[in-house]
Amino acid sequence: ISPTEPLLYSTLLPWIKTLGQIIGFAQVSCPYLLQYVGRKAFNENSKLYRAIIYKLQDAGLT
Repeated sequence: ISPTEPLLYSTLLPWIKTLGQIIGFAQVSCPYLLQYVGRKAFNENSKLYRAIIYKLQDAGLT
């Protein structure tokens, strides 16, 4: 990951799919929608944050 280059969609897609599965979305969500919803969920529920981190670690994405 580069500090100056943006992440490619192909890099973000597996993370977005995993996040959508954890949250319960049936379809892949738009990244900008997940940015808003994710921030709100993280601020309101620390258990959700931990679940996402553990799920990403189990999938080898961290």
